[in-house]
Amino acid sequence: MRGLRLLPFALVAACAAPTAGTAPRPTRVDLDPAAPLDDRLPALPEKTDHPYEPWLFDVRHYDIDVALDFERESVDGRVTITFRTLHDAPPILPLDIVGLEIQSVTDGDGVEVAYRVDGDRLLLGLGAGFLIGEERTVEIAYRGTPRRGLYFNRVPAGDPAARLQAFTQGECEDTRHWLPCHDFPDDRATSTTRVTVPTGMHVAAAGELEGVTKASRGRSTWTYRMDVPHVSYLTTIVAGGYEVVREDGPVPLEFVADERDAEHAAYSLRKTDEILRFFGEYTGRSYPYARYAQCCVRDFMFGGMENITATTLTDGTVHPPHWEPARTSHGLVAHEAAHQWFGDLITCRDWSHIWLNEGFATYFTQLWREHDEGEAAFLAAMRGTMNGATRACERARRPAISNRYADPFDLFFDGHAYGGGAARLHMLRIELGDETFRKGVRLYVERHAGTVATTRELERAMSDAAGQDLRWYFDQWLRTPGRPKLKVRWTWDDAARALRVTVKQTHDEKAFPKTYRLSLDIACDLARGRSETVRLAVSKREETFEIALPNQPRLVRVDPRRGLIARIDLERTPEAWTALARTDPSPGGRLDAVEALGAIARDRKRDAKVRTAARETLLAAMDDPFHQVRTTALRQVKRSGGVDVTAELLSLYERDEDLRVRLAVLGALRDRDGDDAARAALRAAATSDHDLVRAEALPGVGRLAGPGAFELLVAAVDWPGWHSRARGAALGALADLGDERAFPLLVRYAAVEADPRSRSAAIRALGRMGAERPEYTDAVLAHLYDERSGIRKAAIDAAGALADPGALAPLVAAFHRETWKPNRRALRRAIEACRRTAVDRGEWVTIEAARGGRLREEHAALRDGSTTDAAARRKRLRELKKELDALGVRPLPAPKKAPKKAPKKAPKKAPKKAGAPKKGPKNAPK
Repeated sequence: MRGLRLLPFALVAACAAPTAGTAPRPTRVDLDPAAPLDDRLPALPEKTDHPYEPWLFDVRHYDIDVALDFERESVDGRVTITFRTLHDAPPILPLDIVGLEIQSVTDGDGVEVAYRVDGDRLLLGLGAGFLIGEERTVEIAYRGTPRRGLYFNRVPAGDPAARLQAFTQGECEDTRHWLPCHDFPDDRATSTTRVTVPTGMHVAAAGELEGVTKASRGRSTWTYRMDVPHVSYLTTIVAGGYEVVREDGPVPLEFVADERDAEHAAYSLRKTDEILRFFGEYTGRSYPYARYAQCCVRDFMFGGMENITATTLTDGTVHPPHWEPARTSHGLVAHEAAHQWFGDLITCRDWSHIWLNEGFATYFTQLWREHDEGEAAFLAAMRGTMNGATRACERARRPAISNRYADPFDLFFDGHAYGGGAARLHMLRIELGDETFRKGVRLYVERHAGTVATTRELERAMSDAAGQDLRWYFDQWLRTPGRPKLKVRWTWDDAARALRVTVKQTHDEKAFPKTYRLSLDIACDLARGRSETVRLAVSKREETFEIALPNQPRLVRVDPRRGLIARIDLERTPEAWTALARTDPSPGGRLDAVEALGAIARDRKRDAKVRTAARETLLAAMDDPFHQVRTTALRQVKRSGGVDVTAELLSLYERDEDLRVRLAVLGALRDRDGDDAARAALRAAATSDHDLVRAEALPGVGRLAGPGAFELLVAAVDWPGWHSRARGAALGALADLGDERAFPLLVRYAAVEADPRSRSAAIRALGRMGAERPEYTDAVLAHLYDERSGIRKAAIDAAGALADPGALAPLVAAFHRETWKPNRRALRRAIEACRRTAVDRGEWVTIEAARGGRLREEHAALRDGSTTDAAARRKRLRELKKELDALGVRPLPAPKKAPKKAPKKAPKKAPKKAGAPKKGPKNAPK
């Protein structure tokens, strides 16, 4: 048995986080199997139920006064909280804090209040005689150096012209890291926010700006007042060296960005006023606040965050005019603007109902698309949304409303909150009709503006608007997991002049409803361009409907508006798919047809004529009126093969002026290995004056290689383009090329002193091309403790791609110091990848690698052996597989079974010659 002594402390310390002020450079460590590293990580937190417990207090107002210290990256604060009790409560006010030092707590008269810190709770003693409904005030002085919730952006070494910045990010429960508060979405309060910063900085916060006053030591204090109550996670501060572009109008707008980005920020966000007016008209409630700011922040961790009246956006959304329509900010602007109603004006009471926030914001983004770009764009977008929601039902088998989580973010990104919520609203709109659905939305906003709400409130508003009880809908689609599988078949009865449609529900998952109540629309295309749509009320496991029609339909379209989260089996012929691709009025239907025809064109088992016909239809679809159909068709043409693929793609590139299509062509050409025409076209595009065109072509130059490719890519690094987009593509392309001469260049652009927007691309490129080379591991690990979370994430991912066991020690040390949860998840994956390599090599250099090696051996022995108790054997194999999965270790491959030998065939008897004498018996004498 291998030794299990812990790695000496000195080695761990060498990889751990250094003290402040030093330049951390974690390096690769060759571990000794005789002294395994302790790489045991905390188990992933278990998902548990979080039943809602009403808070017994009501905060009326937060008066926040903070001073930001950009040098120490700390905050000195004072918050005055006015509150009352709602119920008979213990005389203790519990507030949420993490990592803050409390200096004093006093009441409204300046008398000290008893307090104690219990974990992440600040407990304030209220004393005796505290009456229900009575308002009181406490003032808390504090200081801290937050590791979450409040973030400071230093000036990057590679961009000395940049400015200092700071911003907050509260959702889900991170406001407590910089402000003592009730940090849960079931309580709303007004707020006053005073922020003291160096004079010359700009500050954006929630509400209206009341003024800017001089403070001591060259500092200024900005004061904002928010008179509409809001939940604590929407409290926001953005401060730093920003420029502001203002637009007057019914809603005063502010576009806040870095000075170099300000002009393009105003352009990128130019449709904000139209979007706010559209949402106001749709909801029946005009934009409900006095102003709206959008702050484009460097290194923001999300696309956007809907902080009340002052949304925070990533500065990556800022783009120049020539990037459109391939890249726009309209969808992001619409999503965060919709949250000002759904999430801010009305907030989900607890995280189990987060779909109310995110589903409405996602669906209203699509409603804006329908209004702005037309029904075709809306239907194409909803096709993707509905398909994603269906996959989420199959992958994350939970109800859309769920209080089971380890972290609230578990409920955000598994497909049920955003697209899943939007899909359920779309189904409800199809079920009720446009007018009734809009009436229900308006009723919901009217009744619950300024409150926290649950799904039950939406259910009641929609039921009242529809004049029917919709509990069945919300129970089926939001409180129960699942999606139906439908088998739909139809035949024409000429004698009855009717279409007979049979619908069979074929799903059999245990947790899903056995039988769904559905409204299934059937569109019948008749003669002379006429179409008739009939709604089938499906409520049985199997049933047949008869649709009377004047003549046999030329085409039958099922669920034409994509109104169902479902898997639908239609069994169409190639001819029917061709007809749909050519004539379906919905781009969603044409997209389905194009993908089906692509599969037919690739199916070698089909008749050559059928495959050729399918390919011809795909070629015709490359001139479809809708750009997404064209891009999908060109990809299917590429996948279907053929000697003339490159010529067809290049022809489309020349004749199609839509930038989205042209970029898709370049993307398709990147995989044409050995194709000289594709290589030449990509090299030409790689020197284009358009940086998006360059960025799309450069990876193809790396993949297709050829003489001079390295020199072309190196030259392309010197032409960054907007926000270094083209340079990043060139650095990534060098990894595709795999030329060792790129190593020093990648190291240089990964360095702290390099262009900050190119560093991630360079680090990831090092991870992609450095397998089995320790110098690449060292180059990647050097950035494991970078101040920018995005750079750390790039280094973590690159280390995982390299899967070098020598990276285990620094990765484990980084895991224990990292606070950003996405980075901790990435570190866990990277550690598992490196551990897996160690086990595969037989190098049991860590405690968990040793355990994984033993478990794998036990698994192989049990799998390949035999036992009389088959049930116990299967159970233990499942247990072993689960443990191996948790370690990131693969089981040993099963031994290959020798192919079964075909039974020997009896030798064929030679035909008897005519007149030959018959053989006698075996024992006949010779």
